[in-house]
Amino acid sequence: MAPRPRASSVTTDTQTFADRLKEVEAELAFFMELGRELTATLDDRKVLEIIAKGAHTYVGPTHTTLFLTGADRRTYEVALACGYDPGSRRAPIPVLEGLSGRVLRTGQQVRLDAAALAQAHPAPPDLVMPGPLAEVMCLPILHRRKALAALVLSHSAEAGPFTADQIERLTRLLEQSRMAVDRALLYRRTADLAITDDLTQLFNHRYIHQSLELKVAQGGKEPHLSLIFMDLDSFKAINDTHGHLAGSHALTEVAHVLTDNLRTEDIIARYGGDEFVIILPDTNLEVAMQIAERLAKSLAVTTFLPQLGGMRLTASFGVAAYPEHAASPRKLVQHADQAMYAAKALGGNRAVSYQP
Repeated sequence: MAPRPRASSVTTDTQTFADRLKEVEAELAFFMELGRELTATLDDRKVLEIIAKGAHTYVGPTHTTLFLTGADRRTYEVALACGYDPGSRRAPIPVLEGLSGRVLRTGQQVRLDAAALAQAHPAPPDLVMPGPLAEVMCLPILHRRKALAALVLSHSAEAGPFTADQIERLTRLLEQSRMAVDRALLYRRTADLAITDDLTQLFNHRYIHQSLELKVAQGGKEPHLSLIFMDLDSFKAINDTHGHLAGSHALTEVAHVLTDNLRTEDIIARYGGDEFVIILPDTNLEVAMQIAERLAKSLAVTTFLPQLGGMRLTASFGVAAYPEHAASPRKLVQHADQAMYAAKALGGNRAVSYQP
């Protein structure tokens, strides 16, 4: 018969079991609350922020940083920081630089210990948390093998390297969050289809009218708002000479020229056919005219369809400003359209402002 365990041993085992039970209950409560937060929103950025905050709470690093790419995916910047204040170090970073840039490009995680960090010259620009650091983990948050964000967890020198338990917790957290990320991205994709032009991937006319209504409702008549209506000159000749497929390629290249020459806050849409509309927030008529003239010059010096030997395209631009030229969003579009036709009547390849 096996010897009877001593009372002290039974007490220790009971305490260990009770402590473990408390840990399981706390973990279950954490994931239930995390699930409630994740299912309460379909905003993909909000979902990513909830995951980053959850990682900071559940895994327990010294610092946690969430990096998101800009609209053009050429840069990335701090979207959320826990455990420290990045202060002025929130400037966009080129995606070709830094640990997070590598993670966003490749979808592969990066992990550096203190020795590797000490040898990194120059220091990665995305390590904006205070040092010295014992270890840094930079992981992608993935959707269909594409990195949506870079999650950076770091330990101070005092905290030491990450433990196996922390790595396991992080893996579990990301696994539990994957469905919420997929759901938010699916929702955004469905919503984007309703407001995006299939060919150019710019916005469509529906989104232009929605945006104008919203901006006018939010801003009243105080801020300046200008609108450019653009129509390509003699575009029909491309379709007639080279076919509609070549015409489609040319429209896509025009969209790239517009995107490269406008601000991120400007709203660019393919309005229909070879017509484009641009909303310029907080922009008066004088500045809007300068922008339209700059776009006209950029288009005129660009070589389109180089695979077919190359050709030049010009466009006519009509500019109208709110509230001086229109009392409603619809009238603003109509008046910019009228100004565009005036530019065409003058021979095209120019910008004309609306004349009441």
